[in-house]
Amino acid sequence: MRLFFMRHAEAVDRDKWKGSESLRPLSEAGERDTARAAKRFAGLGLHLDLILCSPLVRALRTAEIIGQALVKPVAPVVDDRLSPGFDEDALEDILDEREGVESILLVGHEPDFGIIVGSLAGCARIDFKKGALALVDVDPDTWEGRLLWLVPQSLML
Repeated sequence: MRLFFMRHAEAVDRDKWKGSESLRPLSEAGERDTARAAKRFAGLGLHLDLILCSPLVRALRTAEIIGQALVKPVAPVVDDRLSPGFDEDALEDILDEREGVESILLVGHEPDFGIIVGSLAGCARIDFKKGALALVDVDPDTWEGRLLWLVPQSLML
């Protein structure tokens, strides 16, 4: 199974946001950079069966932008388990529910993704910058994974 992990893009600064943390949106730069990165991602010709994202507005918006840019658009599905605090048990549950799915993009948060990707790849925690994208090839039977690549958003612009 091919698991793409993407951290949400740059959000409005916490100090400038007066609303609920869960409603904090992408910044203008986050919207722009995600749109540019989405074109690159789509240009790779990668196929996604499913996009799952955190319910936080910034993650959902990141997932929407990516999904709309694909050659075969995919609408993201919100999964509360991808909220901050997401862990390997939640990932295992998600994957068990989607037997037969070959390629999934997960959009969520740090430090969760850095910990999980590092663990799947058999290494230390990986530093996931905002908008970064990783591809991990995972054997769902053994939970052994291989990190194929990790690309910062700046290289996708």
